[in-house]
Amino acid sequence: MSQAPTAARLSLPTILAFSGTSLPLAALVLAVAVHLPRYFASHLGVSLTVVGGAFALVRLIDIPLDPALGVIMDRTRTRFGRYRLWTLIGAPILMAALYMLFMAPPGVGRSYLMVWLLVMYLGTSILILSHSAWAASLATSYNERARIFGIMAAVGVLGSVMVLIIPIVMHRQGFEEGEGVRAMGWFLIAMTPLAVGVVVWRTPEKITRQQSEARYRLADYAGLFRHGNVWRIMAADLCLALGPGWMSALYIYFSKDSRGYTVNQANLLLVVYILAGVVAPHLAGWPRGSASTGR
Repeated sequence: MSQAPTAARLSLPTILAFSGTSLPLAALVLAVAVHLPRYFASHLGVSLTVVGGAFALVRLIDIPLDPALGVIMDRTRTRFGRYRLWTLIGAPILMAALYMLFMAPPGVGRSYLMVWLLVMYLGTSILILSHSAWAASLATSYNERARIFGIMAAVGVLGSVMVLIIPIVMHRQGFEEGEGVRAMGWFLIAMTPLAVGVVVWRTPEKITRQQSEARYRLADYAGLFRHGNVWRIMAADLCLALGPGWMSALYIYFSKDSRGYTVNQANLLLVVYILAGVVAPHLAGWPRGSASTGR
């Protein structure tokens, strides 16, 4: 009995090169959520109320940004590619914002913080959306998609651990906490063009023509919200995001002010937490005895 031809799979080096963008993005999420608010409040003299209000307002403004970017990316057609172009656009935007935030002078106000947070989230959204959509277009099957996104997640974990090691090493060398945070910023600024350059250089992008009748209208997107399943998925995603989000914002404060740990010890514990997330899924998916007996 003949079998259907197997779809061509991307090589492991190609997927690893493509997953490079996950390294600075995952590191960025952790550094901004855990360390940047405390850095502004404790080292730059910005009121914690102002910091919290700025982050909250910027995130509210950021809500419609991703759908709008998705529509624009979906309609982008160039000889250079669709997602390759947007990846190159997002990198310098993010780098500029990272420099202005992590190297900000003491005493900056709410307007400064809000403007550069908005720019940072714009660059981050561009890179995350283009990277995820590009990954989905590279996959030729369900299993290949799981393989690509699994490797991207693993590279992201590596990025999170790397950025956490920086302030730990800086502390061991006698540097203060603020200098460790600024070193994290320089790491992110340096890694972003390197990762994006490797992705653009090493990853193929199939350029396809889109038929006019296949274009989606804004009314089509609005029609999604008439389905109950869409609301349930969004509610589940919101609840899953709130827990880690709240924990990230409070982690350093709770560890230091309530539990009595130093910031360096809190970073070490966070490394353990992240690495446990690598091991735990494999343990949870380990075959049970009942599975082998068919029950």
